[in-house]
Amino acid sequence: MANGQIPPNWESVPTSSGMLDVGDQHSIHWRSFGHLEATPVVAVHGGPGSGANLHHLTFFDPHLHRVIMFDQRGTGLSVPCGSTVANTTQHLVSDIEKLRRFLSVERWLVFGVSWGACLSLLYAQRYPQSSTALVLVGLPNRHDYQNSWILEVRASLLPKRHQDFMASLSSVDRPDPVAAYCRKVRSPQRRFQLEATCAVWLLEAGLAGPEPETQTPMPLNEIDIGMINRAKIYLHYWVNKTFLPAGHLLVNPDSRATVPAIFVHGDTDWICPLNGVEKVVSHIKTAKLITVPGAGHSPFSVDMTHAIREVIMAI
Repeated sequence: MANGQIPPNWESVPTSSGMLDVGDQHSIHWRSFGHLEATPVVAVHGGPGSGANLHHLTFFDPHLHRVIMFDQRGTGLSVPCGSTVANTTQHLVSDIEKLRRFLSVERWLVFGVSWGACLSLLYAQRYPQSSTALVLVGLPNRHDYQNSWILEVRASLLPKRHQDFMASLSSVDRPDPVAAYCRKVRSPQRRFQLEATCAVWLLEAGLAGPEPETQTPMPLNEIDIGMINRAKIYLHYWVNKTFLPAGHLLVNPDSRATVPAIFVHGDTDWICPLNGVEKVVSHIKTAKLITVPGAGHSPFSVDMTHAIREVIMAI
């Protein structure tokens, strides 16, 4: 189910929703907010494994924008929920274009946060004719760089958190924790599923702001099926290296994409560090990076929200 409540200033605009059959026995749930004659926007949510976030409406003006959201394969209200079958980066990118065609949108502004920023950038390169501009917030540098950041660099900076992340693994499993937790979350034994889900939760809990918050492992009895399904998809993408070639910077040198790409990033991001996005941006001729001082990964801090809105209103 989509996260959050509809912001008050969006409650009176026309809305519609439905399911789109995208093939492979998957149907994705979509929602449209705003007047049909307004500037169309597709908002691509983070994860992998999370559903659409209604709070993203706060970045847009209901008088100017028509915001279209959807739950990626296996997430939110899409069906089958939690499925990793025919669920790859390439499938998700294709689904965005299928949704555009289904809704008869000629071109749209592509907005993505975190994992959604990755998909948005890949989408614009594959379908350059479909995008007017990109606004990408908190971009991870997938896959090798992000893997090193989480399991090596950040682990050394936050050793207690990393110890908790590794706690339920045997000595045999510790050399490759991602594969081990992926096996656990796919296990028919519920305790293994819960342990893997708790580990995934620890990767981001309390790290959205500029200062890491101390976290203790979540009690296993507080984990619900939605969290387990998210962990299944999250680990599915992690163990498969985001279904991108080794060393991939999310930039295809042969791409015909020429649309403006504006990146907004907190300079103290503990989930997707700034130097990762700087490396990506350096390879994109049409890119502009806006760094928000004192901000973390969350797009909802006062300064981040202001920066994102300012960028969107200027397009």
